[in-house]
Amino acid sequence: MSTPEQMSSKPETQAQARADRPSVGELVGLVSTQASALVKGEITLAKAKAAAAGKRFGVAGALLALAGILSFYLIERLFRAAEYAFGLLVPMWAASLIVAGLILLVMGLLAGVALASIKKGKNNMPNPGEGMGKNVAAVKKGLKK
Repeated sequence: MSTPEQMSSKPETQAQARADRPSVGELVGLVSTQASALVKGEITLAKAKAAAAGKRFGVAGALLALAGILSFYLIERLFRAAEYAFGLLVPMWAASLIVAGLILLVMGLLAGVALASIKKGKNNMPNPGEGMGKNVAAVKKGLKK
């Protein structure tokens, strides 16, 4: 059998255990606070990652721009070399005109291909108004039923 001291200590222990446990409201508040801190932490992390990526993309963009500029100088040098090569066969003024004519011919071909591509692209242009008109007509037809 239990002594009176053991019986009285048992309810105190249970009451004390209940008092040590947080209430449901406290648990909900704690979860809410932790969730808020987690979301804020994720946002901070995303900002830091975006800033680092932005710096890398900025450097990459600058390097690509520099490579593009240098490619123009390379092309110019190649045309000059072609001009000097033709200069061995014909007078230098004629070689310059020949290279200029070749450049003009290539520019014309590229422009023609670009215009043909634009014309083909115009045929495939989406018309959002047409789709919206069909949607409105379908809704009106559905409402009539």
